Amino acid sequence: MNSQITELALYLDTHPDDQKALCLHRKYCKQVKELKDKYQKVYGPLTINYPCNKWRWLEEPWPWERGKLLMWTYNKTLQYPINIKCPDPRLAKVIISQYGGPDGELAASLRYLSQRFGMPDQKAKAILNDIGTEELAHLEMVGTIVHQLTDGASIEEIEKAGLAPYYTDHGVDIYPQSAAGVPFDATCLACKGDPIANLQEDLAADK
Repeated sequence: MNSQITELALYLDTHPDDQKALCLHRKYCKQVKELKDKYQKVYGPLTINYPCNKWRWLEEPWPWERGKLLMWTYNKTLQYPINIKCPDPRLAKVIISQYGGPDGELAASLRYLSQRFGMPDQKAKAILNDIGTEELAHLEMVGTIVHQLTDGASIEEIEKAGLAPYYTDHGVDIYPQSAAGVPFDATCLACKGDPIANLQEDLAADK
């Protein structure tokens, strides 16, 4: 319905006297507002402008402070759609470093999700928690890219790309390693217990 509202608004920019279109625009805006209000009363605010005290998560204890497990809500869709038509094992060999290399998405997600525990306030913890979760979504996308680049490739193409040893050990699974074939190693992470040192390392790793 938002698209209809946008189209009507654009139309009214050039046809301001069209009363039928104006009434329809007002009708749709009212319906959207009613639906949003109904949703927010049950599930919480969609934006920070909604007057609601239900979700004061910055002021509440974190799950690990309450002795509970931290959980995520998983959507069974990629953050961005990936649909590679032609396999290219040579490209996959390079891109896999972004999956399991020292500055790849796996390292990034573990870096932020581990460092968050030592942050001095709730807002800093929340920021690192959000970034770490975002990196997990990136990890899933990169893994999908590598899979699609190798899916359907012939043995000859695999060998020519230099992936024969990888394919022998891991088959079609996506194994976290660098482009040079070095398996993922947590020594690439810096969790020093010092928020400033940790954030400096985060900035360096994301350059």
